Amino acid sequence: MGCSINSGGLPKTDIYHAGNNRSYKLPTSLSTVTAEKNYKTAMLARVAWESPNGGKSILTMKGVGATKMYDSKKKHLATRTASSKHMYFKDATKGSSLARITFDVEAGNPFCVTGAIKHRSNFILHRSGVIQASGQGRDVPNHELTGFAASGNKFKWGWLSKSKLNSFDCLISNRSCKPQNWNGKVTLP
Repeated sequence: MGCSINSGGLPKTDIYHAGNNRSYKLPTSLSTVTAEKNYKTAMLARVAWESPNGGKSILTMKGVGATKMYDSKKKHLATRTASSKHMYFKDATKGSSLARITFDVEAGNPFCVTGAIKHRSNFILHRSGVIQASGQGRDVPNHELTGFAASGNKFKWGWLSKSKLNSFDCLISNRSCKPQNWNGKVTLP
């Protein structure tokens, strides 16, 4: 996708930005968020029901993948990574058997001065392994929500929700597309 308003003194016509060119993919480990970077934005919350000191804790991680710019002949011109400064973990609460957290995301194309991925997801995590999610956002790009259960270094991942790309016009204006709602639930051991 090109953008009509570029930043950084780069050409404004016949420019294309490459996505991560992948279909929906369940993560394989926590490094999917911190190292693999095969996504545009990613956030993760892990509830440690029993931490070493006997307390409860929520570990959070976030990441942003690189965006590549190409000309009309598919020649690579530049690579930039958007900022994660508007990706927030909010309202985190935890008890002995239930935790809640909200992911609030706004991340723009680093080559554009307008438009951004925007969504909010609310999670309820049960110690029993049930994970519930609900949220709303612009349905671009494709969104996926996954949940996981961990025992030591072994992880079991499951799908909470998948939404398909509507139009890149959704990044430019809230009026271009209606917000998409999602809900999901998964039970993991």
